[in-house]
Amino acid sequence: MKNIISSIAGTTLGFLSRPCCSIPFFYSLFGLGSSGVASALEPYRELFLMIALISFSIGGYLTFRVSGAMFNKVFFVASVTLTFIFLYLPKIWFTSIEVVEGISKGAL
Repeated sequence: MKNIISSIAGTTLGFLSRPCCSIPFFYSLFGLGSSGVASALEPYRELFLMIALISFSIGGYLTFRVSGAMFNKVFFVASVTLTFIFLYLPKIWFTSIEVVEGISKGAL
């Protein structure tokens, strides 16, 4: 019985110690998505992109100035690649949807 209580307490406290994961989980659980926050921050998109570009530049310099450390270099390149994919994915996705809708409506 003591093992069960300690494992439940450990799981609960471990989950609650990560607000970056638990807070969005509870928001989505109760139907409070983050689209309102995203739309409120849309005017600052270019600022956030500039901050990300500066951060990646500094991180790239610090990562690639060291010889060896192939693990860090691979993960740096992967994170930059994923960031740029997710940066341009909405534009590509919504543009292709508009083209398909235009074709189905006979606009083209």
